[in-house]
Amino acid sequence: MLFGNNEWASSNDAKFEIAFGNVHVNFTHWMVTKDPIPEVPDSQLLANLWAQGGALQCCFNQEGIDLLIPIYFGSIKADVVFDPACLSVTLYQVKFKVAGDKKAESVIRPIDIPRDLHQPLPYFAILMELGNESNYQETGSKAKSTACNPIGDGEFKELLSQFTAAVGALYSGQDQARRKKQKKNKKKQSKKMEQLKEDVTESKLAMDSYN
Repeated sequence: MLFGNNEWASSNDAKFEIAFGNVHVNFTHWMVTKDPIPEVPDSQLLANLWAQGGALQCCFNQEGIDLLIPIYFGSIKADVVFDPACLSVTLYQVKFKVAGDKKAESVIRPIDIPRDLHQPLPYFAILMELGNESNYQETGSKAKSTACNPIGDGEFKELLSQFTAAVGALYSGQDQARRKKQKKNKKKQSKKMEQLKEDVTESKLAMDSYN
């Protein structure tokens, strides 16, 4: 078991076993990116990494993640055709600070990973706070695990629709604000824009963390 046979997963052990019990990992070396990984999903990236036995060490200004390792949910038998659609990732964010970062968990997200609208494959996200000696309140230890409930058919598609609608509402609100250019309702408009931005942030977080 990953991280040894201790009970780091606690009550989530069975969920992790169901989600990742038959997953394969294949990498022999790290590749360092010169630029941030693009936001637009690229089905070739994970396939190329798998074929080359490579994992990514992200560039200094990469948002959200520091390391990316491809994982494969399909069969690796010699007589079975490789299917790129069965690829997902393990994502890492590594920190070396004495104080814990309360926002770090929420910014780890599946950047550049194609996800099926009806049944997206799970991904594994690991936050390593190497300089932090404090314990999590929830577990009383330095390790904490979180597992999502089984994915329902079409639920991810609905979350994507909500995110798209929130982005559309934000763009529409920004366009209306530029056209009106009225100062008397400036405070009201500012509050409305803040709410629209918050809706985009929350809907994206819900979509990215759906796993």
